[in-house]
Amino acid sequence: MTRALLLLCACAATLCTTLSQFSAQASEKEKLEMANKVYALLKDKCYSCHGEAGKKAMGKVDGDPFSWVLDYDKLVATKLLAPNDEESELYTLMKSGSMPREAGNTRKRMKLPQEDIDLVLKWIKAGAPKWDPDAKSLPAPTVAWTDLKLKGPDARTGAHMCEGPNNTVVLYGGKTAAGWVRETWVFADGAWSQAAPKTQIMFENTAMGTNSRGMAYDRKRGVVVLFDMLIGPWVWDGKDWKQEKPDNNPAASGHAFAYSETLGAMVLFGGQSFEEDKDVNDTWTYDGKAWTKLTLAQAPEARRNAAMAWSPASKALVLYGGKSGDKEFNDTWLFDGKEWKKQSPATSPLGLGVMASSITSSVLVTSGTDALNTWLWNGKDWQQAKGGPTKRSGFALAFNPKSKGILLFGGKAESHLDDSWELNAAR
Repeated sequence: MTRALLLLCACAATLCTTLSQFSAQASEKEKLEMANKVYALLKDKCYSCHGEAGKKAMGKVDGDPFSWVLDYDKLVATKLLAPNDEESELYTLMKSGSMPREAGNTRKRMKLPQEDIDLVLKWIKAGAPKWDPDAKSLPAPTVAWTDLKLKGPDARTGAHMCEGPNNTVVLYGGKTAAGWVRETWVFADGAWSQAAPKTQIMFENTAMGTNSRGMAYDRKRGVVVLFDMLIGPWVWDGKDWKQEKPDNNPAASGHAFAYSETLGAMVLFGGQSFEEDKDVNDTWTYDGKAWTKLTLAQAPEARRNAAMAWSPASKALVLYGGKSGDKEFNDTWLFDGKEWKKQSPATSPLGLGVMASSITSSVLVTSGTDALNTWLWNGKDWQQAKGGPTKRSGFALAFNPKSKGILLFGGKAESHLDDSWELNAAR
């Protein structure tokens, strides 16, 4: 085996670069996150041949059996330079599909996804910063909440809110001190205004409130979809509400409801079955015409009140927590449109929460002792941001496409609240 081929098989990115300086705009957290992704790639694709104890390593480097692919310092000590980053043996051979090879059959090439190849080149260009697989060492995200101090909807709890058409945020309903309301409000260009739709949503049981419904933005169709298990889906096109009438609506309250970029459709998970009077773990999709119940090999345990949103980092829906009976979950799952996969983050939030996603992060907000707890999912782990609005329940949360931040409205503490906050989550 040639030295070049050996080094590539080991995915030794640090052997193949002139260590250029990071962009001044790159944060320490971004450097570490990228390095940890490369570490995960090495561990997944190379460690079985070049790292398992007691297993004969493939080939040698300077007479030393290559069994230390995850030893950063050794890799750097034997670095192989190239005239420029794109000519590094790691990148060129990975790009050509020559390496890596399958662990059980080294004659068989294993073509990596383009995003993995691009990741390694980006890491090489960045100077191959050192990884730290202990996610707990990652610094707290540098994000902050701002009280917008705006006049808007009356104080309320349990309202639905999500991104809307034309760079807006749409808020619907909720419970004020006087009771449940059917108002539609729009947040645009930094201000709230009440909409005047010609058609009002007519619920069969208004008192069931937020628990029986979910609301999310269908990016493919450009409409807000509000789903109620008794009357089905309604859509907001920016001017009016319209009822859609598919034949087979899922019959569950407390479901998780979000848009999948992969499927180009709405996804509904779990909830409490209206027909069976128990929590379920069904997964459904809705494309604006019909509901489809998916048959999957595994899924999260049956539950209601889980938080779910699209994860830009994972390129999948991320689902957190929920409850069933007296049991409260704090697990994390990803749904890529084909299967559910349980995650093993080093850190997990506690408590029920609400989730929305910015262009970079999935943001989960749970109720803490004195203030709301803010958590960001980076594709591998949950990281807690410092600070947050005062403690409350029943608040609404949504991505603001205009500012690229996360908007929070209202909720209830000792009384109903009407404040608007924004998290600068586009990092």
